[in-house]
Amino acid sequence: MGSAQKYLKSLHKPSSSSHKGQNGIALIIAGGKKYHGSAVLSVIAASRFVDLLYFYSPSAKVEFFVRKATPCVICIAKNELEAHIRKADAILIGPGMETDARTKKLVHFVLAARKKCVLDASAIRCAKLGELHARCVLTPHVKEFKAAFGMDANEKNALSCAKKYKCNILLKGKTDFIVAAGDEGVAGGRAQMKMRELVRAVKILKVAGGNAGLAHGGTGDVLAGLLCALLCKNGFFASMAAASFVNKKAGETLAKKFGTNFSALDLANGLSSALFRARRYS
Repeated sequence: MGSAQKYLKSLHKPSSSSHKGQNGIALIIAGGKKYHGSAVLSVIAASRFVDLLYFYSPSAKVEFFVRKATPCVICIAKNELEAHIRKADAILIGPGMETDARTKKLVHFVLAARKKCVLDASAIRCAKLGELHARCVLTPHVKEFKAAFGMDANEKNALSCAKKYKCNILLKGKTDFIVAAGDEGVAGGRAQMKMRELVRAVKILKVAGGNAGLAHGGTGDVLAGLLCALLCKNGFFASMAAASFVNKKAGETLAKKFGTNFSALDLANGLSSALFRARRYS
């Protein structure tokens, strides 16, 4: 265990000589008939922390809303998806998507690519447990965890599932519980560790904070977008710890002005300043 804030210091800092694309290329696959807002919120959150952000949705309606919400995203067609999965440093899939055969196929496709990826919302429900791997992060809330793994959402079970499936889990709640059991979830990586050491080297962290305003719809989509962006140029554990901490801090800052009467869009717009202040004083 430890403090989430200390991981902010290790986050990637863009070099003054860097070029477009060197500080993160993210791909978000999101949105469905009912929840276009989930895609919009994830995109807005991620757009502040990467050089290039690509977006795909099975729904043309969702793409329309995303284009209207921000100019800081590049929408791609279905026939471009495979190339951009290869190109991306990290992928987010799931926010606002339907729980159907099409989503299951997309989730399978993303997991099979073995890229860094974040599974959120419907992607968690559509993923086959046997396809989970060390380069994926699941971000379930209590009900999603139980639906995916068939057991109650608690620290013990989250740890057990992360170990069993060699994946990384950010279990959302009043206190977020983070488990990194994948290859890059441990310092040094597989190349510097013997296999028996790797199996034992699971990292866990509790991140408290936030307020009831973070229970508003869409805040999980914001967290998922932020996490995907950070994951582009950082390790799994540091990315999960930082995303959870910054998301909660942004909520706390908003509460000083609005109480709990703020929206997920307010939260997304507050992430940049929250991360800046947190890194400055970490």
